[in-house]
Amino acid sequence: MTNSPLTSIIIVAYNCADLIKQCIGSCIAEEGNEVIVIDNASSDDTLMQIAEFGKQIKLIANDKNKGFTQACNQGIKIAKGKYILLLNPDAWLTAGCLSTLSTYLNNNSGVGAIAPMLKYPDGSFQNYTRTFPTVKGLWVENFIPMRWWHKFKAYRSYTCQGIDFSTTQQVEQPAGAALMFRNQWQLDEAYFIYGSDVDLCKTIVNSGYKILQLPEAKVIHHQSKGGTENKHLRLYLDLDNYFGMYYYFKKFKQPFSAIGYRILFGISLFLRAVISIGRYSFTFRWKKFLYFVQNKNFKAVYEQ
Repeated sequence: MTNSPLTSIIIVAYNCADLIKQCIGSCIAEEGNEVIVIDNASSDDTLMQIAEFGKQIKLIANDKNKGFTQACNQGIKIAKGKYILLLNPDAWLTAGCLSTLSTYLNNNSGVGAIAPMLKYPDGSFQNYTRTFPTVKGLWVENFIPMRWWHKFKAYRSYTCQGIDFSTTQQVEQPAGAALMFRNQWQLDEAYFIYGSDVDLCKTIVNSGYKILQLPEAKVIHHQSKGGTENKHLRLYLDLDNYFGMYYYFKKFKQPFSAIGYRILFGISLFLRAVISIGRYSFTFRWKKFLYFVQNKNFKAVYEQ
């Protein structure tokens, strides 16, 4: 780590003891950068694993879970790098990835953010790239069984099914699991966990910059292994996602989408609860409907 790092890598950790050392280790291996880790009051051995890296990293240990967005901003505020890389704790960099991304930003002033290709640990391609949210695409993803998703044009379009990611592509919303951008933005803390990366990308594009995805830069990424895989948190995580998308539509002046989203999702959540009457899942689904109507996010429900 140098006094003037080119890139500041920001990792928000929460109950990911099994993976965090591999993530941080891959970042330290990339010279000329700084690694900032924010632990959101993990209850497992995550903090102990992080502490082993000592002065090789900058550590912020929160005494409570401040959420993904606020934790990211804690890191951004102390970052000295020209560029910021947000990296999930269940991901790790392949050799040369960081320099490939930062070099591209250095050489292309019109690009505001850049993303690598994501791959599963088995080497297969992982597509988390999206267009900016649409009500239809979000509805399919939330209420249609996964085996039928690809039958819907709105979903195929939203998930960029027709794009060849083996070549460099201009995109709208690459995965926030690994996203590098110029150090001139912070995240909107109205989002607790979900939505702030989407908001960031929209802000970058609205500022006149492009966002690109580079296939030659690769990051290995597990799916939902960064502390959000806990089934007991599913109610709160879903609510946070609903809240985030509604806020996004309102913030970026899409009133018809905001109203349509509230109506369509409200009806769908109500019907899903009704058809589960008499089943074990009814209480869970009814709570989700009621909290959605109240427009509550993760923090509002989890801390009450």
